[in-house]
Amino acid sequence: MKGVLVVTAIMLCTNIVLADCPIDCPLENDPVCGKDSDGNQYTYENTCFLGIATCNDPGITFVKKGRC
Repeated sequence: MKGVLVVTAIMLCTNIVLADCPIDCPLENDPVCGKDSDGNQYTYENTCFLGIATCNDPGITFVKKGRC
């Protein structure tokens, strides 16, 4: 759970600067796994947070439902 919260906090801070991406997501716990263009995998709290990350970095893609 700590990894999810850290990623969420980082994404929210990043979104303050990038106005074209949404910044609000429901806080429902339905984890999904995504990966960046370097192949690093990250667990996001739900698909909404993954969508924000993808908006900010199109190199981030969905891997699977559930934790990485």
